[in-house]
Amino acid sequence: MKKNKTENSSNTENPEQRRRDEDILVDLAIEWNYLDGVLPILQSRKDLQMEKTQELITEDMKREKELFKKCLKKNRPAFIQYFLMSGFDPLTLINNKDISSYQTVILDFYKYSHCHMTESHADRVETLFGESFKITLETLDEKLNKFVGAFIEPIYSATNHDCIRRVCIDMKLHLCGNCRSEKHDFKRHDCKQQDDETKPVGDHNNQVENNVSKYTKDKFLRDLFLWSIFMDMPEMAKIFLVHLPSRICAALIASAIFKRYSKASTSTYMKEKFQNQSLEFEENAVRFIDKCYEYNERLACELLLRKVPLFGNVTCMQVAISSECGKLVGTHCFDQAVNQVWCNKLSITNQQTSAKPSLLFSILSFGLLAPIFVNYRKDKTRTEDELLSSEGINYYTDIKSTKIESFTEYWSKFKYFHQSPMIKMCYHFFRALVGFVYMIFIAIAAYGVVSRALICYKQVPFIFTDIVKEIFYEPYWFIYGEFSDKKLLDDKANNDTSSVVTEATATQFLLAFHMLFI
Repeated sequence: MKKNKTENSSNTENPEQRRRDEDILVDLAIEWNYLDGVLPILQSRKDLQMEKTQELITEDMKREKELFKKCLKKNRPAFIQYFLMSGFDPLTLINNKDISSYQTVILDFYKYSHCHMTESHADRVETLFGESFKITLETLDEKLNKFVGAFIEPIYSATNHDCIRRVCIDMKLHLCGNCRSEKHDFKRHDCKQQDDETKPVGDHNNQVENNVSKYTKDKFLRDLFLWSIFMDMPEMAKIFLVHLPSRICAALIASAIFKRYSKASTSTYMKEKFQNQSLEFEENAVRFIDKCYEYNERLACELLLRKVPLFGNVTCMQVAISSECGKLVGTHCFDQAVNQVWCNKLSITNQQTSAKPSLLFSILSFGLLAPIFVNYRKDKTRTEDELLSSEGINYYTDIKSTKIESFTEYWSKFKYFHQSPMIKMCYHFFRALVGFVYMIFIAIAAYGVVSRALICYKQVPFIFTDIVKEIFYEPYWFIYGEFSDKKLLDDKANNDTSSVVTEATATQFLLAFHMLFI
């Protein structure tokens, strides 16, 4: 017994043995998905980081990388949240010396997840990717193009930036959207063979962002976020969503993809499940934008309008409209952003009733009076450091400078007036109105000519004033039901000779035919 005691005490005093025992406990906790049981162990190792030797620090970093990768593959969101909150850099999973290691890691996650998920889970994923499930970088770009919208630029394949290639992809997705991919016999034990087929990612080095120096932590978190969404792991996606810089856009993209999952599902239960997941991410985006709107209305509107380079230069407004996110479209921030786009450089106060006469006079003068009567948007609260760059979104007029002459300022405002979508819409409205009035004029004039020629044959003096007066004689009144021509023809048919009756009857038929078909 004494010998056993000494062995136990030596084991507890031996740091290496203790670390091995703790590693076993951590691995077991990951298998059971029980973070609370090993949280003290992980925290103590983090707290004692400064007291360790360089060798132990290197060993801990290597062990952390292994645990993080294992938690990703095992779908352990709680552990991933702990590692990210404790400062772990997921970019360390990528070998910086190998330019193709980035795409290798990403594709490896997709293949491993599909090979080790349950049968029902795999069936749901295959509804989007096809039964063959051969994931490539181009496939991911095509799926994003299909699920999010054609406006998203490729984020994996550089060659897809070519205009002709983009048009071909859009046409393929549009024409073959309802076509099922060619069926292949897929078996779980053939995963190794599939890995061998898709392993040579070096061929894609010219098609991807293979410059490792440009591949940042945010891009890797984005790829992990999209991986968790495509592989139907919403809890894992929520963890990455918190750590992404463009959370509103990311949440809207997740909502759009889950909506597509819902439409592709065959069972009512799965349709409702994916619809709820889509709604949850949409509500997250609404909460984010509402908080931003409470803090600063102007900056919140610009969040909806600015391009997000992390997600293929899309805007939150584009994704919300294309995926029909009704909750976000109904927010005050979205409404305000639409008003800003609608008015552009003009002030929103021009939509008030009191400003409508000035706006009307400016439109009728083709914008010549606009710099005098129309209000332009000005940001009086901006400081020099807060000004937007020339490449950013700017709905404000240029700041006045003493060097700029009034003539130049006038023509600048004249240009801003015509650049406003609201003014362009008014011009289109007036053009359509003039076209409609012109068609009415032609119809009335044509009927006036025909009716006078048939009824008042040889009774109208061939003088310009009399001709115009007879052509526009009572056609307008016919709209209100005063048919004097019909009364005149009826009187002739009842009182005159048979030849006059025949002419009057024929005239009635001809006029009716002209009104109906000409």
